[in-house]
Amino acid sequence: MMFADDIAICSESREQVEENLERWRFALERRGMKVSRSKTEYMCVNEREGSGTVRLQGEEVKKVQEFKYLGSTVQSNGECGKEVKKRVQAGWNGWRMMSGVLCDRKISAGIKGKVYKTVVRPAMVYGLETVSLRKRQESELEVAELKMLRFSLGVTREQVEENLERWRFALERRGMKVSRSKTEYMCVNEREGSGTVRLQGEEVKKVQEFKYLGSTVQSTGECGKEVKKRVQAGWNGWRKVSGVLCDRKISARIKGKVYKTVVRLAMLYGLETVALRKRQESELEVAELKMLRFSLGVTREGSGTVRLQGEEVKKVQEFKYLGSTIQSDGECGKEVKKRVQAGWNGWRKVSGVLCDRKISARIKGKVYKTVVRPAMLYGLETVSLRKRQESELEVAELKIHMELPGRRQRGRPKRRYMEVINEDMKLVGASVEDAEDRDRWRVMIRCGDP
Repeated sequence: MMFADDIAICSESREQVEENLERWRFALERRGMKVSRSKTEYMCVNEREGSGTVRLQGEEVKKVQEFKYLGSTVQSNGECGKEVKKRVQAGWNGWRMMSGVLCDRKISAGIKGKVYKTVVRPAMVYGLETVSLRKRQESELEVAELKMLRFSLGVTREQVEENLERWRFALERRGMKVSRSKTEYMCVNEREGSGTVRLQGEEVKKVQEFKYLGSTVQSTGECGKEVKKRVQAGWNGWRKVSGVLCDRKISARIKGKVYKTVVRLAMLYGLETVALRKRQESELEVAELKMLRFSLGVTREGSGTVRLQGEEVKKVQEFKYLGSTIQSDGECGKEVKKRVQAGWNGWRKVSGVLCDRKISARIKGKVYKTVVRPAMLYGLETVSLRKRQESELEVAELKIHMELPGRRQRGRPKRRYMEVINEDMKLVGASVEDAEDRDRWRVMIRCGDP
């Protein structure tokens, strides 16, 4: 073997990287090979602190922000924008190689589709199967694919004008006419604004949205106006049957059947195949909850307050229910912080096992999955977390698993505040659960110590 390339070393700390790198250098040089100092690089993924370097025999190794490994580009910030652009370019290269087949009008669309799926698409999505793409990056891939397919099938402005002229000729030959004032065209996900469509030399009006079969299609690919229209249609249907839905003598079960039959169908018509955003889902949900509150009589009086026997009920911004914190703005930041704290509390309870170097990593993993992780993830299964909150949980879990390299210094370590608290609680026979009962806890901590 003359040389070995693409060797990647992954570790959780800089010390481990230097140790593993030194092992590789020793093993390779013992067999007559060398480690290139100029080509050896390192990268930190999701680095919080910028200090520290990696050294090889006292020489500092070059630090990079992106790294190419096995044909894929890995970025230090965890993004994949450059890899997506590279994949789009690879797709276009594959398309140009087969453009003689894909752009041939004599070849059927079925054959072109098979060639496209065999040559172009695999090159464009190579390595992206396990990558978490954002909406913008998915849109880049989709736009590139649609553009290739349009070029392959010959769907261009010239072909639109040709088909429009055929329709005009066929209709006028049968005594009908094409209305120039009502004929419009729209381009979906258009990148370049130049170019027009003409009918007998007269320019056809270009629009940004188009109504077809009762649904509004927008040139940007969005569906915000269609969602607002559906919400309005739902309210129109609700007002038609408001005499039934707002009648207090009719049971909630009957109202629910009427709502599902009349209102919900009108509000969701045509949205089954639409990719909704979180904001648009929230608009539909808010409208539906408002209709159901009106139907069941669960409303607030005009002053904006809730009263019980004439006395105003206190309004709060957050509420604790079944151990979970619910916030009025729909966020879950406080609940995530509470879960992280619960995870650390569980970790401290079993720290005697988890920090014992004599116990194997497999046993520690079982203890962690049984005690710590359930406490940290309790109630978060049905919560929609943001990237920042997912990062908080991930950082906490990494800290819990982290073990410092090397040996501990001689002597007893410094006493921590929580250790003193745990010793005092053990002395009086108290536990963490006792703190939740105020009366019991007050009795236990107000005892004299003569």
